[in-house]
Amino acid sequence: MNLTPPTLEEVAQALALLQPEKLLMVRKDLAELDAELKTELHERLRRTFFPGEWASRLQSVLLLLHEAHAVDSARFVAQVFLPWVKFRRSLQPNWQRVGREMARIGDTEEGSTEETEHQIGLYRLIVSDLFDPYLTLLVACCEFIVGTFTDIDAANFKLGEFNKVEFIEAHLRRRGDTSPMFKGYDAKVRNAISHGGSHGYEVEGRTVLFRNINRGPQPKVSTVRWSVDELGWNGILVAELVSCLDAATELFGLDCVQADDGDFARLLQIVDAAFTPAQRAELRAELNENLELIWEDPTLDEKRRGEVLTEILTEQFRLRDMALRCIDLSLGGGSILIAVPPERALETDQAICTRLLMMTRYLIVARTIFGPAGTRIAVVETDHKVEQARLMATIPGPLLDAYIAERAGLIDLLREGQFNLGHDQLEVVIDDKALAEFEDQSLGRRFPRKDRAAAVTPPISSAR
Repeated sequence: MNLTPPTLEEVAQALALLQPEKLLMVRKDLAELDAELKTELHERLRRTFFPGEWASRLQSVLLLLHEAHAVDSARFVAQVFLPWVKFRRSLQPNWQRVGREMARIGDTEEGSTEETEHQIGLYRLIVSDLFDPYLTLLVACCEFIVGTFTDIDAANFKLGEFNKVEFIEAHLRRRGDTSPMFKGYDAKVRNAISHGGSHGYEVEGRTVLFRNINRGPQPKVSTVRWSVDELGWNGILVAELVSCLDAATELFGLDCVQADDGDFARLLQIVDAAFTPAQRAELRAELNENLELIWEDPTLDEKRRGEVLTEILTEQFRLRDMALRCIDLSLGGGSILIAVPPERALETDQAICTRLLMMTRYLIVARTIFGPAGTRIAVVETDHKVEQARLMATIPGPLLDAYIAERAGLIDLLREGQFNLGHDQLEVVIDDKALAEFEDQSLGRRFPRKDRAAAVTPPISSAR
């Protein structure tokens, strides 16, 4: 194991790469970015820097991202990169746990067995809580290139940690990449620590003997011996790869993902994936400030105000590919009726529930645009060619506000909304026990609910 620290020249070469312009592959430059954003990006990159193999690893990761991007740029961004950004945000508590344990190293006596035990636990934590889930991005890129990618969760769970490493290394070898991508990681050490038991590892002075034991009637044992210094340095190298993946995510997003390219669906996905709840709240506040100029403009009479807001709402429906027949207003009474064409036959309860969920979207968008002027908003299916009962949905304005502010979820809208099929009132019955079991077993995002506070996750850039 080479424990020689990097030379000043090597550090200088790596630090030069902290200038984002040196790592762009699609954009020509960053001239269109303001100075504040450039400074923020540089600071984010600076926080990811580690003194090991950071530069070569970062370049390898960026090349892999761009190789996958070149296969199908739009699909890669929509199906791999942006879901990865959202997935990465869920790992913030993991970074915080590792950070707390790193800070505790100074609490142990240097050279003591307690310090060594802490280093062993820290190595395991870095590998299990950061290294393993962060490999998901590399696995997804390799799968996307060879045509086997399905979704980001499958990329995370279909392979074990060591199999992920083998899969990625095989891809890198095929393209001639010999960079030390996984330097510091040792599967035998990881297994020995994770399954310590009676013989997993032993501290012997300033070294640690790790035993990887394949259990059975005649157990097979393979060993690795590290000095305590090697153990600490290897933990740094593993954490360094994770930080390289953070830096590569920031750089690739800047280079290849643009929110102003006219793709409205992409814009909504970016806001959902890349923005924190606090940032989305700021965005909503800006939108409301602009709309308030219309809501409170004393020069607009009721009719003209309604016409302006209706034009905005109609455009928002168009951008979202939401079919519309007409919008009828009675703003004096606070009523807005949105007529939409029917989409499918309502022959089963499931078909009705699916359609109701779609209809709530109309109410949410309308409340966003009309604000407090829309005290009663209803959406109704109309079909003048067929004489049959159709759906109508109404949801209280304050509840729609709570949903928009991410303090309530779709379940709340279904539970408290008023729904009619023709002249018959519908009751949406929710099996709370089954729902709770489903949510507990789900590996996806946990959505807001009125009876639980929405989790507010700090931005990636403030994690360390």
